Amino acid sequence: MSSNRGAPTLQTVANINSVFGIQVTTNTTVARWLKKFHSGDFELSNEPRGRPKTQVDNEVLWKRIPCKVHVNYH
Repeated sequence: MSSNRGAPTLQTVANINSVFGIQVTTNTTVARWLKKFHSGDFELSNEPRGRPKTQVDNEVLWKRIPCKVHVNYH
């Protein structure tokens, strides 16, 4: 990663996004990675953030959505 060459976070983000596509990563994500790398932690797996899992009951959801779908084929 370009951080080994002393590139700042913004340049690292620009480099990653130019290779993989616009908005692949953000300044916040790269800053977090660089902080981890500088501390000697090179693990890139996702870490749990304490967010609850989304639980959606599709039956309840569909009952709450008014069904007024009109499809016109021309």
